[in-house]
Amino acid sequence: MTWGAGRGLEIAHANQDFLAVLMMSRPVPLLLSEVGAPNNRTVHDERAILSMISAMQTDDTPTARDEIASLTAGRVEAAVIRTGLALAALLDPMKSAGGSKERPALCVVH
Repeated sequence: MTWGAGRGLEIAHANQDFLAVLMMSRPVPLLLSEVGAPNNRTVHDERAILSMISAMQTDDTPTARDEIASLTAGRVEAAVIRTGLALAALLDPMKSAGGSKERPALCVVH
């Protein structure tokens, strides 16, 4: 999928906003994978983030709520929900120009 400069920058900005809010609501740093070390990857937080965004896109509130609680050690703050929903809406292929009717599944690439 090619987003172009305008849409790509909008998604990057929303992603940065979401991750900044998420990191401020956590008692510990995010555990993310290292691109250069594919055999030594910690993907728990990445999976939780992708699961949360996917659940928000499909209005699966219980899963989104559980993933937010998992990511924030139980602190479900409005700013995390607001920025997560904004990011999920931007990533929705149904809203992108030329998007297909089928939603792609979000997953961690190993």
